[in-house]
Amino acid sequence: MFFRVINGLLHMPFLAEAQFPLLLGHVIFKDIRSVKFGYKVLIGDDVTIGKTVKIGNRVFIGTRTYIDEKVLISDRVSISRNVSLLTNTHNMDGDNKRDTGFRRAGEIYFVSPLEIGEGSWIGTNVIVLPQVQKIGAYSIIGAGSVVTKNVPDNVIVAGNPARIIRELEPIKFNSEN
Repeated sequence: MFFRVINGLLHMPFLAEAQFPLLLGHVIFKDIRSVKFGYKVLIGDDVTIGKTVKIGNRVFIGTRTYIDEKVLISDRVSISRNVSLLTNTHNMDGDNKRDTGFRRAGEIYFVSPLEIGEGSWIGTNVIVLPQVQKIGAYSIIGAGSVVTKNVPDNVIVAGNPARIIRELEPIKFNSEN
């Protein structure tokens, strides 16, 4: 708890302009040098962030979230707790090159980058599988969903596998926003 308070105090003066995230607990970075942060980023406890991740402005990432490699999180995205954003998978033909014998899950290989559109909201316990390349802007992913396909802009998807359950009106901005 002491370290959380100190971390918050160290980051507070810089949050208005600097690009330092406010860490609310233990965060694991697989390669912090390859992670880019916007301003006013809030990251919960026990979060893992992979290589080459870019996080936009005013982003919230909830507790116990796992973010794989090559993920782009646009501005004003909310990611709830226990979310898995997966971009890597295994070769399903197995790998019998090792002296340990044959196994179904072969070497890990990269499938595709993932882009999460501006203003989207990802609910609790969501899993986004590696074949997904885009979650559209201002879309909502319902709690407990397993996303297996790209999600268009301005929709609500939910279920396992996630399906569009409702289209949303596009957000209209005026000059005062």
